[in-house]
Amino acid sequence: MKVTMNGRDLVIEGATNENILGGSFRNFAGIERKDPHTGRVVNSAGRRNFNLMVPDEYLDIFRTNGANIKEFGGNPDEGEAPIHFVKVNINTNTSSKPPKIFIVKKNKGLEELPVDSYGQIDGMYIEAADMVLNFYHKYDPASIYLNGLYLTQKLDALSEKYAAMMDALGADPNAEDPDEEEAPF
Repeated sequence: MKVTMNGRDLVIEGATNENILGGSFRNFAGIERKDPHTGRVVNSAGRRNFNLMVPDEYLDIFRTNGANIKEFGGNPDEGEAPIHFVKVNINTNTSSKPPKIFIVKKNKGLEELPVDSYGQIDGMYIEAADMVLNFYHKYDPASIYLNGLYLTQKLDALSEKYAAMMDALGADPNAEDPDEEEAPF
């Protein structure tokens, strides 16, 4: 993963599934989540976000820009270092310029993901991701917001096979069938 500052933009290139933490660390859908032990709401409904693992060599970029860097795991007695990560917010509700997310297709270019489909990223295995982030300094520590994201999904062998077949036929598996009649109920 490569991290650079370009003016106000923080550009991340080559992030992988390892960097965009999975499980409860990923909430592109914006669903409400509660702590299973306390019942306390830890993510309000509609608040989309994900956690980005920051390699040690890039920690200074995040510190210099006032990010809240968190640690997870590690065992000093065993010589294991913790992983460092930051929360990235995805503002689709109140932003005058909401982020755009694109899925990079193996043979078909880019597909812009509609906001109501962002949740499918929560369970996706990410082969590669490039993104642009911004620091927002209204409060201390600074918040980090997603501006744009380009994702390549790692497909299994059968998914690859059938995606190539659909591509060869010029078919879009997600397109509506024009001959399909609407159900009478």
